Amino acid sequence: MNSTRIEEACKLLKSSDFSILSISEQVGFHSISSFNRCFSKLMGASPKEWRKGAKSEAQSAKASILEFTGWV
Repeated sequence: MNSTRIEEACKLLKSSDFSILSISEQVGFHSISSFNRCFSKLMGASPKEWRKGAKSEAQSAKASILEFTGWV
């Protein structure tokens, strides 16, 4: 059950600017601390760290696509 919640949280962290507290509530956690603990255990990073890494990966992928297509 928690892995499904964390999977949904990852999608929201990557695709939205909702706060981590808001995301934790949306996926069914009643406590931000339990969300953070569960997320870190399953993903190996805090939600904040994971979001930062996911966004930099997306920007990197976008830059490489633009470069490949000759736009950069």
